[in-house]
Amino acid sequence: MPKVMVIDDEPFILMMIEDKLQRGGIEVVTLRESKNAVDVIRREMPDLI
Repeated sequence: MPKVMVIDDEPFILMMIEDKLQRGGIEVVTLRESKNAVDVIRREMPDLI
């Protein structure tokens, strides 16, 4: 299953994108702040950011 990371400071935007991608069979990792993104990228290894 492909994995996508979405970073946005708006919770509603994150929720909408996450819902659409999950309905398409994509695993989604969301972040509200980019300051921890590098650590999460290393841990989660997303296919697309």
